[in-house]
Amino acid sequence: MALGKREKAVLNRVFDYAATLDSINLKGQKKYTYMKSVLNVRHKNVLLAMVPSMYAIARSKDRQFIMERYTQLMFNKKDDYGEKLLLEANTIPHKDIPMETTLRYFTPNIYSPTIFQGELISPFHRTNKRYYRYTVMVWPGDRALVRFRPKIKNTQLVEGTAMVDITTGRIIETNVNGNFDMINFDLNMKMNEHGAFAVLPKECSLNAKFSLLGNKLYGKSYILYDAEKDITDSIKEGSDTTWLKQVRPKRLTSEEQSIYDSYYARKDSADNTQTDKKKSSFAKKILWGMIGENLLTRIRSNYGTGGKGYFRMEPILNPFFLGYSHRRGLTYKMDLRTSYNFCDNQLLNARAKIGYSFKQRRLYYKIPITYYFDKCHNGNIEAELGNGNLISSEAIMNHIRNTYGDSIRLGNEAYATKEDRLFDFKDYNFKVSANYDFSSRYSVKSGFVCHRRTAKYRRLLSSLDEMTSYRSVAPMIELKYRPTGYDGPVITADYERSIKGLCKSNTEYERWEFDAQYKKAMERMQTLSLRAGYGFYTNRGSSSRFLDYSNFRENNIVSGWNDDWTGEFELLDANKYNNSDYYMRANATYESPLLTLSWLPLIGKFVEMERIYAGVLNAKNLHPYIEVGYGFSCRAFSMGMFASLNNGKFDRFGCRLGFELFRQW
Repeated sequence: MALGKREKAVLNRVFDYAATLDSINLKGQKKYTYMKSVLNVRHKNVLLAMVPSMYAIARSKDRQFIMERYTQLMFNKKDDYGEKLLLEANTIPHKDIPMETTLRYFTPNIYSPTIFQGELISPFHRTNKRYYRYTVMVWPGDRALVRFRPKIKNTQLVEGTAMVDITTGRIIETNVNGNFDMINFDLNMKMNEHGAFAVLPKECSLNAKFSLLGNKLYGKSYILYDAEKDITDSIKEGSDTTWLKQVRPKRLTSEEQSIYDSYYARKDSADNTQTDKKKSSFAKKILWGMIGENLLTRIRSNYGTGGKGYFRMEPILNPFFLGYSHRRGLTYKMDLRTSYNFCDNQLLNARAKIGYSFKQRRLYYKIPITYYFDKCHNGNIEAELGNGNLISSEAIMNHIRNTYGDSIRLGNEAYATKEDRLFDFKDYNFKVSANYDFSSRYSVKSGFVCHRRTAKYRRLLSSLDEMTSYRSVAPMIELKYRPTGYDGPVITADYERSIKGLCKSNTEYERWEFDAQYKKAMERMQTLSLRAGYGFYTNRGSSSRFLDYSNFRENNIVSGWNDDWTGEFELLDANKYNNSDYYMRANATYESPLLTLSWLPLIGKFVEMERIYAGVLNAKNLHPYIEVGYGFSCRAFSMGMFASLNNGKFDRFGCRLGFELFRQW
């Protein structure tokens, strides 16, 4: 039913309300928040242990758990704030936070394009009204009830009601429900009344349901943003519920109190009767305890003085870290991270990304260690160790084929020289560099890049009097220019020169590369990514048998939908451009929710984001190479499908697959 003139005016005031408060400064404002969450496990089985953050729940005999948190929020602006945990009580083993993804539901911004940190399209933002149908009922007393529901069923859309002030358009209270990231939720928000905080909730109530493969869990949570009592920062441990009694806005229910009573009674009994404890079997203690927890659970902890250090390791046995691509086949990835904050302006970061390609039988790794000595100016020193693709040299291949013909015999073994893989080299690299941003527009990075390339078939090449190891040590410098600051396009110029004899280098070359990138965030969660680049060699010494570029190389350890798919050619073998002493390329990616596939019946409601890819490359023997593709992501997986043309003729078709389920858990 079409809205009348008065109803349209009410809806427009809702859309415009947040803009009337944008000029109010929130920098330095504090809020103290109290959160209570109760989890009930209705049904569970052994598969629950495979779900991130659920391992402790799967092993526990308890069916009810409670958690309370008291935190301080320090605002820079309405959607930019830091959170500091002051108190916590948690009856879940190891103080885990099950269904941790639901914590995002407690920081909603309903007036923004998305409600939860880039997820779920808000019905209260003007640019999103094309996705929703609205009904407005004007009530007595200057209030109106707004009902909203999506035009199509999709996990990115929500439905519900909102009570609004028809004079100002301020939302007084709203109820939002939907299904996202395996969670069915019903969220009620009572909004603040005055000032800049009127765009943020005063209190929230959440009912959440998780159901998968016979497991059913129900969560009920409450959060109050205007907790009045301040707690001194000197409190070291939040597990003591005595402190929480002072800040609770209302008493616990009898059911909630019984969960605490039962938990602490068992804990005291276990501490006092150690000798009476039943001995666990070896299999239960070792397999389910020590091994199972480390293999199936994400490991996170703080360390160091004041917990300034942080360590995170993804589960070792995680089926959702599997992926597939046309070139690398089935792959498996791992990710380890650690950081240490020395002070507000100094930080040490380290990360290890490891992946294995079953098709190539190749282990890839990338280990960067970065010390930020001046975070305000992105001043850092970085050392990175890694390995790249198996790389071949066209010069070596042509020399052997011209000399030995179609085959080579070594002892009892015969090798066909037409087989390019015979001349593959393993690439190990090390890079150390220092970066400094002189302003939001200009940056300089300089350092050294070292490569050691060793033949995969060393015995074969050695018998042919060919070198089996090539080393290069190259000083490099990189200049960056951002015409409009950090949020705009980036133009980069790189210069690298390997000097023969420097640190045992036996290779010399000189290379230039120029690159331009721009990622434009548009309305309705749409994004346009553009990239163009040009690289060439101005010098290749007689011992330089390999061409390799810095800004144009394969990403061997891809981490799903949000990794860098833009700027790559999914179907193109890296040797095709690594054997060229120049390249020119351009890539574009357009991303949008509810683009095409989302509007189809039955399957469309599960599609969350869609992408269109296009790329063109000009290099040796590629005049041009064109690749186009389409990709989509849903809660379980992401997929890209690509087709290519080479020199005006159809080349090949391929796909790329990554698992997305529980990635944000």
